[in-house]
Amino acid sequence: MQDRYRNWYPPYGAQPVMPTRISIEQQVLEDLANTDNEMEKLEILDSYAAYAQRCYRVLIVEGFAQESGRIASSIFGPWVKELIPQVQVIHRAGKAKEK
Repeated sequence: MQDRYRNWYPPYGAQPVMPTRISIEQQVLEDLANTDNEMEKLEILDSYAAYAQRCYRVLIVEGFAQESGRIASSIFGPWVKELIPQVQVIHRAGKAKEK
C-alpha cells in the first residue's frame, strides 16, 4: 500500500518552501474523482486518514512541549533568577570639591 500524502505538510507549524497550489482536502477529492477503482479509492482514504493522524500527533507533541516548558519555567525560573547576579548601576567617583 502506498501512502500518497506522506510528504504533505500539516496545515500549521513549519511550512514548505514552495507552497502547494491546493489544500490536502481538495487534492483528496480530486484524486477520488479521478479514479473508478474501489481499491484505489480506499487507498486514497487510508492515506488521508494516516495524514490526519500524523497531524494529530504533531499537535500533541507540540502541546506537550509547550506545557512542559511552561511548567519548567514556573519551577526553575525563580531559582535561576536568584543565581544570576543582580544588575547594578556602576559607581563613578565624583569630582573632588575645591576649597
